Amino acid sequence: MTRAGRSRRAPAVPEALPRLLAGWNAHDPASVATAFSPDGVRHQFSMPEFRFVGRYAIAVGVDAIITAIPDCLMTVRSQFVGADGRVTLEWTLTGTHARDLPGVPANDGPVTLPGASVFTPAPDGRILTEHAYWDVAGLMNPGRTGRGSAP
Repeated sequence: MTRAGRSRRAPAVPEALPRLLAGWNAHDPASVATAFSPDGVRHQFSMPEFRFVGRYAIAVGVDAIITAIPDCLMTVRSQFVGADGRVTLEWTLTGTHARDLPGVPANDGPVTLPGASVFTPAPDGRILTEHAYWDVAGLMNPGRTGRGSAP
């Protein structure tokens, strides 16, 4: 109960998060994009940094990753819902780096890419924004997992 006597509801996890994760694991960029609002934003804080605005641009950006790591699997390690409703996921993307990404040539080796995303939900349960962060060194240095392993 709050001081005013009203009960405080726990912030809701965006309904679209399961669709987003299923889209990644089905290797379906369009499905990932439909988890976002029509004018949603996916901002990747990586090297190079990219900002995708709108579902079409988001699908194109996700497609580049899925094309480079065609057997990718995204596993959620933890989830936190903030008081403001934003959701933070810690995740790991695994697979084989079969094709080039911008600035990161393919090595045909295994990838274990730890990362985190912060999602701002839209009122309709979709994702308004995603800020995605990951360990680029895990892609640039084959065999490095980004979890404290030596270079």
